[in-house]
Amino acid sequence: MTTGKCLCGAVRFELQEPAKETGLCHCKMCRRWGGGLAAAGLHCGGATISGEENLRWWKSSEWGERGFCGVCGSSLFWRAPGGGENGGDHFVAMAGVLDDDAAVAGIHEHIYIDEKPAFYDIAGDAPRSTGAQFVARVFAQLTQQYGEEFLQDAMQKCRAHNGNAFANEVQTLLAKKDGNP
Repeated sequence: MTTGKCLCGAVRFELQEPAKETGLCHCKMCRRWGGGLAAAGLHCGGATISGEENLRWWKSSEWGERGFCGVCGSSLFWRAPGGGENGGDHFVAMAGVLDDDAAVAGIHEHIYIDEKPAFYDIAGDAPRSTGAQFVARVFAQLTQQYGEEFLQDAMQKCRAHNGNAFANEVQTLLAKKDGNP
């Protein structure tokens, strides 16, 4: 059983299943949200939450909502909007708020390495992805699950949120995955 809580203890949780993997996100948004060099999150199927009246959700982008304690402000969760209470398969608990650090079996991937500031280096041999590479991989997985209409909607949102250059890079990477030149 993996449990965690915010700094003041007003929000506590138990993961509904063991963490699938732990990723380290170096994007500017995650760094601002957590106030650290990167955000370490455990991908899991959701959490049973107590103190839910103290949990606040903020839609930070078209892609995600961030959960935090309304009392002390601790960053607790990320979930995909529209995935239900726990974000469906796309629910992340922040590693720094776990009761037992041993629940994190290491870093499985570094994402958004192109947004990492120059003042620190990434150590270890975990795979690394730029923002566009990561988004293309997620879009490919979700398109298999939800169909081509999902991809068209997602690309439109990607252009609006990230700009044309980023969206074009995602489309190029997706085309390469499909075997197109």
